[in-house]
Amino acid sequence: MGKNYVDEVLCDVVEMDTCHLILGRPWVWDVDVTHRCRDNVYVFFKNNRKIFLGPIKEGGVPKASKVEGKSLLLLGNNEDAFDKEARESKQVFAVVVTDGRPKVVLEIPVVVQPLLKDFGELFPDELLLGLPLMCDIQHQIDLVASLPNLPHYQMNSQESHIMQGQVDELLSKGQIRESMSPRAILALLTPKKDGSWRMCVDSQAINKIIVMY
Repeated sequence: MGKNYVDEVLCDVVEMDTCHLILGRPWVWDVDVTHRCRDNVYVFFKNNRKIFLGPIKEGGVPKASKVEGKSLLLLGNNEDAFDKEARESKQVFAVVVTDGRPKVVLEIPVVVQPLLKDFGELFPDELLLGLPLMCDIQHQIDLVASLPNLPHYQMNSQESHIMQGQVDELLSKGQIRESMSPRAILALLTPKKDGSWRMCVDSQAINKIIVMY
């Protein structure tokens, strides 16, 4: 923050419409802040240096940082300026503003298209119902101990509903079946880039008791 204040804070990450860092009571207590109400600034000492933290003045926008006389901020659609900066600078960060909807464009090379057409049955849009046919050679996983039985991760009502929906879909397609085992392996949800949720199985506990051939 500013030119002279560098610190580490322990933060709680919450879902917000904008990105802010809220310095709360723990930080105020740790650095022993004095609030000057008339100037609306926070004053404290860090490494024997007096630090002032204040809000951005109305109408004032922070200027682009300068390094060796070069601006680190390029605005607008000036492709020539960006191309020149990308060639001369060692590091370039680009911020792309979109409407929030994912845009995935997959261009398949022309030389590959006939091959995909000939073997189209190997690339279905959705997996076939049920499990694959039994193979002549069956493999099994040997364990050095009994399967663990751990409580599931805490979920809110929305996550629990999503998880149940995914389980019901897999059951209806015959890709999983209900287990009669008294033991259980943990499962959890992780967000995907398109806003949907991916169900993941936490296999850390079972990996510890697998016989590694």
